Amino acid sequence: MYRNIYSFYKPTRSFRVDNSFAIGGLASAFSGPLILGLYWMRTNEYGAAAGMVSGMLTYILGAGGYAPITMGMNAIVIALIVSGILTVGVSLATPKRQRA
Repeated sequence: MYRNIYSFYKPTRSFRVDNSFAIGGLASAFSGPLILGLYWMRTNEYGAAAGMVSGMLTYILGAGGYAPITMGMNAIVIALIVSGILTVGVSLATPKRQRA
């Protein structure tokens, strides 16, 4: 019982790594499309989906060490940039939706 209480004060390494991947991955996936969707009227669902998928994959590849794309920065910085660029690019490439 005391061991379980102690784990709240000093979490294991795997718990910290899992939380880091979860928070970083979600932030990199949803931040770019969410902010662009709020303030840029041209954002559409295709651009948002492309930004979410690319942000998550870029974060996993960078933070996991599978691809040397971070250039010394945190992987979330590169993932946010890629997510934003792809959200804008795909939104501009797809046809503008008609308002009902």
